[in-house]
Amino acid sequence: MKRVLIACCVVLLAAEEASAGMIFAASVHSFSGSSTGDDPTLSLGAPDLRIIQMVDGGGTLVLDFGMMLSAGTLSIFTYDDLFPASARVEVSADADIFTVVAPILWDTNGPIGPPFPHVDVAVGMPFRYVRFYSLESDPGFDIDAVGFSALPEPSTFSTCDLGAIATTAVGLRRRRRAAAR
Repeated sequence: MKRVLIACCVVLLAAEEASAGMIFAASVHSFSGSSTGDDPTLSLGAPDLRIIQMVDGGGTLVLDFGMMLSAGTLSIFTYDDLFPASARVEVSADADIFTVVAPILWDTNGPIGPPFPHVDVAVGMPFRYVRFYSLESDPGFDIDAVGFSALPEPSTFSTCDLGAIATTAVGLRRRRRAAAR
């Protein structure tokens, strides 16, 4: 019985760990304005310090995740090259109507290399597209990568609770048997 419970807990933890992976933007839907010679596709994939610097105030970059995403956390990997800049972050399900999730977001200072500097933004609605609207022209807002982490489903928490209750019950049962001897 104990081995079965341990095996179930290991499987649940492995499944939860696997679902905790980050999804990165898959393609550039649109780009307006200019950048410092960087191709906007440099903002795709995992952080690698190949950035796009949006230098036009009012310029936009729309990234497509390639699938609908539920509520969770956007991680915006940025790099501030000594001159902080800001952007507005918006999300959309259809690339037509956008909702602001961060009215002003500043690019961040941090080490060059892992762990990469980033800012987390909570998103409470389904979306597929993320739009960055540059609020300043010089210096520009720097984007290295944009990732998404889903919030665990409520069933995950209830499953973990059941596992904790079962483990406690087995422990109490063993104590009673040991005390009776």
